[in-house]
Amino acid sequence: LSVAGTGSTFLWKNYQLLTDQKLPHDHMITDVSAECGIITIRDPAERLESGFLYEFMYPRHGRARLTKFKSASNFANALLDTNNNDHRKARYLFRASVHKSSPGDSGSFFLYPQSRYFDRNVNKTMHVFCTRCLTEQWSTFSHQAMAGMHMQRSKEASSEVKTKSKLGANQSEFIRTLF
Repeated sequence: LSVAGTGSTFLWKNYQLLTDQKLPHDHMITDVSAECGIITIRDPAERLESGFLYEFMYPRHGRARLTKFKSASNFANALLDTNNNDHRKARYLFRASVHKSSPGDSGSFFLYPQSRYFDRNVNKTMHVFCTRCLTEQWSTFSHQAMAGMHMQRSKEASSEVKTKSKLGANQSEFIRTLF
């Protein structure tokens, strides 16, 4: 299952390299069609930061939703503060994301609840990898299986983009309370 902002692209690409099997990478596929599935999960605040980083780095890959806000902090502040000028816009984006049902819908895949992937697969065996653990596990595996294959982005973010994608401690805690 391809949960946006959790390392699913990395897992998808590297699985295909290792197995020569072509798999779909679709964030709206939430049902496992086999007896078991593989899913990556991530801390919701880190996932949101990843979403901002992705949209800032690849502005032409799909419709920008998160980056309608100047930064991840601006979005979190607008969502939290009912007096913020962008509160309604932030609240709309959050609600549209939670209720997203097709790729063309408003809302961001990076705010789509990870729990929905589990809700739809209660009778399936799910192999769950946390993004932090996946990085460590993949590094160990690839070192043993294929020297030189390691986790790395194809493009490095500028320091400005990294800064705009970061949340403060209070903002991170707030985002976690939403999920």
